[in-house]
Amino acid sequence: MDQATDPAVSQWCRISPTRNRIDGPAKWLVDLQCPGPGWPRVRLREFAPALGERGLTEIEKRVQVADPESWGVRDLREQLAELSGDPDRYVAVLAEDLKSLKRYERIVVVLRDPGRLLRPGRDA
Repeated sequence: MDQATDPAVSQWCRISPTRNRIDGPAKWLVDLQCPGPGWPRVRLREFAPALGERGLTEIEKRVQVADPESWGVRDLREQLAELSGDPDRYVAVLAEDLKSLKRYERIVVVLRDPGRLLRPGRDA
C-alpha cells in the first residue's frame, strides 16, 4: 500500500466500528488483496498490531477458503506464515511455489538463521 495511506488504514483497523467484530477489518483486507491484480499489496506486518491475534486468525480462516491459485491468497499465506514466527511453516509455504529465485533465496535465509523470523526489525 502507499506509505501515505498506511497510517490511516492502520488507524481505521483500531477504531473501526467493527473492531469488536474483528471480521470487518480482516474481511476488508482479504477482499482488497485477493481478487486484485497484486496491487495495492497488503502488508500484514503493518496491520498486525491493530488486528491482533484474533484479526490475524480471521484472515487465516478467510484465506483457507479462498482460491489457492490466486496470487493474493498465496501472498497472504506467505505473510501469515512469516508472522507466525515458525520457520518450518514459513519454509513450507514458500516451497509450495518455487517458480522464482527469490523464494529459494528466502528459504536459504530462513534455514541459515531460523531465529531471524522471531526477531523484531527483520526485513519483509
